[in-house]
Amino acid sequence: MEDLVALLEGDPRVMRAVAAEVEKRRLCDSCLGRQLGKVDHGTNARRGEIMRSMADPDMPPLEPSKCSLCEGVVAEYEALAEEVQHALEGYEWDTFLVGTKAPRRVTQLEADLYRSFPSVWVEAFKSEVNREVGRRVEEATDGVVDFDNPDVTLLVDPEFNSVEVQVRSVFVYGRYRKLVRGIPQTRWPCRRCKGRGCDACNGTGQQYETSVEQLVAAPFMEALEGEEHAFHGAGREDIDARMLGEGRPFVLEVRRPLRRHWDPEVLEARVNEHAAGQVEVADLRDSDRSEVVSLKGATWEKTYSISFLVDGEVTEDQLREAVERLSGTVVKQRTPLRVSHRRADKERPRTVRRMELVDLAGTTVQVQVRGESGIYVKELIHGDRGRTQPSMAEVLGRPCDVVELDVLKVHDDTRGD
Repeated sequence: MEDLVALLEGDPRVMRAVAAEVEKRRLCDSCLGRQLGKVDHGTNARRGEIMRSMADPDMPPLEPSKCSLCEGVVAEYEALAEEVQHALEGYEWDTFLVGTKAPRRVTQLEADLYRSFPSVWVEAFKSEVNREVGRRVEEATDGVVDFDNPDVTLLVDPEFNSVEVQVRSVFVYGRYRKLVRGIPQTRWPCRRCKGRGCDACNGTGQQYETSVEQLVAAPFMEALEGEEHAFHGAGREDIDARMLGEGRPFVLEVRRPLRRHWDPEVLEARVNEHAAGQVEVADLRDSDRSEVVSLKGATWEKTYSISFLVDGEVTEDQLREAVERLSGTVVKQRTPLRVSHRRADKERPRTVRRMELVDLAGTTVQVQVRGESGIYVKELIHGDRGRTQPSMAEVLGRPCDVVELDVLKVHDDTRGD
């Protein structure tokens, strides 16, 4: 504590502040020492003892229970650590972090003390509780303190001797293939009751019986014992479209799980068995929230297979000419009428990277389209009453009606072209 002694001996203003606090008899040694907690190494209790003895050698220490600031909390670290361990029973975790809810009176008194002791020297009450309780929990368990991304965060309230457990979500990356039409990517609330449950949805609160999210999440919820889940996809396909090829990247978030450890091979098999014939997953691995942000912001191109009917006879030459004209074109697309009730009416330029004629059978045409992220491919075909220009219908000069749509590939960075 040489630096502390040197400061007290060399700065009369600091020594006067210490002496004034010692004379007021409102701080125990730990709380007194914390006012110069960043000056030197060692415990706050030892620091406070030195400060008190230098201010008044005859002044005895104040019992922590009589301290106006901590009211005995500094003597209860062991008990608080035990409360933390008790609160964590039933949870699977490897890393943790302790946080403290400081009582209002502590905050007010600390603000008063800042007038005497510059904040650059002061260690806050919350910091000491966090450190001391965290150290004891770490010593008593196999857990490790993690300041950046802990599995669990324990919010200690020393005033009421309570602990709130905040559990970090488990994030699972994967790719899904949707093998059938007619199911949405995520849960879709019933249009009539807005999710409350009614006769129209048989009390489920859902517009559709299931979703990719629910089919994938169910085995994870059972294995990890989570409370709820969320599904974050790299875009989404229409309900009546399939997602084929190597699948669409996604991150499943399991919130407030009791279990954290899972085996990718085992869970992949469980999901594929549970969702057999409807959805398949692959490439499962651990993920995190930052990957959710990346997926949501991704602007990957996609390749589609589109089958459509042409109103009237059309020749292969006419189709090839239309395909060639649209391939490489920048189309202007206003928000489609089918989604205009929930999206702002904007005009979006999107590039048709490539269009190829695959098949012509009578008036049924199949094409493949590789388009810029966000392109409305159905509207690229039927024109949406002129809201997409140019379109296949406009170029052919006759109405076109989309019959089937499949997503064949998401051109993400990990898969190349």
